Amino acid sequence: DISALGGQPLRYAHANMKLKGDERNRNLSELPNSELDRHTGVVVSIMPSGKGGLIVPDRLNFTTLGYGSQEIQATGAQRLERFSEVEFFARPTKNSNRDRAVCITRRGGGLITAERRNTG
Repeated sequence: DISALGGQPLRYAHANMKLKGDERNRNLSELPNSELDRHTGVVVSIMPSGKGGLIVPDRLNFTTLGYGSQEIQATGAQRLERFSEVEFFARPTKNSNRDRAVCITRRGGGLITAERRNTG
């Protein structure tokens, strides 16, 4: 849990996640210049194996994208945490009507650092 100064709870709301699934029906790859544009979004689901998951884009009315862990640009372990804010390119897929996120970085283009250590 995250809290603000004075212990007040922070309220996090992502506008595109508030929409119903049928209202998020467009693919980012349909946009003009989509091959060149970087997009931003939030990781909402991670497969139990950690080898992929789903990202909800920040743009309203656009559907979730799948991703594979091999697309994560990281300093160490190629993994993402749920609700991580990321930046990526969107590519259409041949076998699905859902786009894939490729070249995934943290916002601003930096490498992702998701290492965990026990300190003591």
